[in-house]
Amino acid sequence: MSKIQILYIEDDPKQRLEFQKQLRGKGFKVSSKASGRKGQLAFESNRPDVVLCDLNMPGFGGLEVLRELKKIDADVPVILLTAHGATDEAVQAIKEGAYDFVLKPLEINKIDTTIRKALEAKQLQKDLVRTESSLNILLENVPDIVYSLDTNGTFLSVNPAAETTLGFTPAEMIGTSVFDYIDTEDVRKVKTGFRQAMSTGGRSSKTVEFRMVTKSGEVKHFEVNRRLVFENGKVVRQDGIARDVSERKRLAKELRNYSQGLEELVEERTCKLEYATRQLAALNAVSNRFTQIYDEDKLLEEVPELLTQTLDFDRAMLLLEDDGELVFRSYCQIGRASCRERV
Repeated sequence: MSKIQILYIEDDPKQRLEFQKQLRGKGFKVSSKASGRKGQLAFESNRPDVVLCDLNMPGFGGLEVLRELKKIDADVPVILLTAHGATDEAVQAIKEGAYDFVLKPLEINKIDTTIRKALEAKQLQKDLVRTESSLNILLENVPDIVYSLDTNGTFLSVNPAAETTLGFTPAEMIGTSVFDYIDTEDVRKVKTGFRQAMSTGGRSSKTVEFRMVTKSGEVKHFEVNRRLVFENGKVVRQDGIARDVSERKRLAKELRNYSQGLEELVEERTCKLEYATRQLAALNAVSNRFTQIYDEDKLLEEVPELLTQTLDFDRAMLLLEDDGELVFRSYCQIGRASCRERV
C-alpha cells in the first residue's frame, strides 16, 4: 500500500523541519515548502493527498493558498494551521472549503487523526458522487416514472420516463399538481388516499392503482408504489415509482374474455352432447316400442306420436314412398286432441 502524501507549507523553518520529521515518523510521505507560492507550485507539479498549510504567512497566506489550490483541485483536503485563535478567519476558511482548522502547538497524534479523517471524508464524497452518478443514469434510463411530491401533491422532481409514458417533459410537470394528470374518475379516490397518508404519516410503503391521462388524451393504467419521507419526525414529501400496467391490464382482459368464451364453448358442446345422448336413448326406446307392435297399420299410425313423445319433437310426420313418390301416411302435433291421422 502506497504512503499517504502530505504537502506541508510552513514559513517557520524550525517548526517545519521538526513537524516534518514527526509526520514521517507516522508513516506519511512528506514534501515541505517554506512559502505559499512555493507550496502552490509544488502542488501543481505533484498532487498530494492532503495539504497542511500555515494560515499566517507573509505575502501569500493560508487563505490565499486555499483559494488557489481549490481552483486546481476542488476535492483536495486542506487543513489550516495557526498559533492564533482567529475565529473569524477559521470560519471563513471553512466556508471556502478548508477541511479543518487546527491550533498550534501541533500535536502529531491529533494531526494524524485529522489527516486520516480528511481522507475518509474525501473517499466518502467520491463514493457519494459515484453513487449519485449511477443513480442519475438509472433514473434517466429506467422505464418507470420516478417522482417526488410535496405535501400538497406538487411535483418536486420527475425523471425523463414521464415524457416517454405520458408525453409531458419533466420541465412541464415540475411545479404542477399530480392530480392534474389523473383520470377524472379516479382523482377523488387518489386525493382522499393522498391526504389520509399525509395526515396519518404511515412509514410503510403502499401500492395503489389508478389511471392517468397522457398529453394526447389516452388513458393509461398505473401501479404506484409510494412512501413518505420524514425530517425531524414531520412528513416533508412523498417519493414514488409509477409503472405503466396498461398492456398488462389489456392482456388480462383478453385472457378473461378468452377464458369466458372457452367456458361458453365447452358448455355449449356439453349441452349438445347431452342432447345427442338423450336422443340416442330415445331412439333406442322407440326401436324397442316398434318391436312390440305387430300390426302394420297401427305401427304406421303410432310412429309420429312415439317420435314426439320420446325425441322432444313438437310434431312429426310419416311419409312413405309409393312408386317413386312420397305419400303422407300419418301426423302428430303435441297439444292436438288426436295425433293419428291417415290418408
